[in-house]
Amino acid sequence: MKIGVFGISNVGKSALITRFIFNTYRAEYIPTYEDNFKAIAQVDGVESDLELLDTPGTEEAFYNLFIKDQLIPSEKTPKNRLIELDAYFLVYDTTSQDSFKALEPFH
Repeated sequence: MKIGVFGISNVGKSALITRFIFNTYRAEYIPTYEDNFKAIAQVDGVESDLELLDTPGTEEAFYNLFIKDQLIPSEKTPKNRLIELDAYFLVYDTTSQDSFKALEPFH
């Protein structure tokens, strides 16, 4: 199962993934351009392979990774990375209305 983790910068996307996969917490903020993580999890009593895509938080980086390549495809980029995902996690900061509003295009 491929899962994309989306949200603006500094809302904790990487921290959530790190906690889930490694059971640790990274206190310092390190901007992410794009990272992929793999894990095995039990879903309804069945072991499932998970692939978590930690997406960039800036609009420009998101555009370059997911939109631009769709408009100008190349041999190096998949045809439609968003459609290849099985699920999406939308992450926002509960103390920031702006971080919640930034997710409006997803719902």
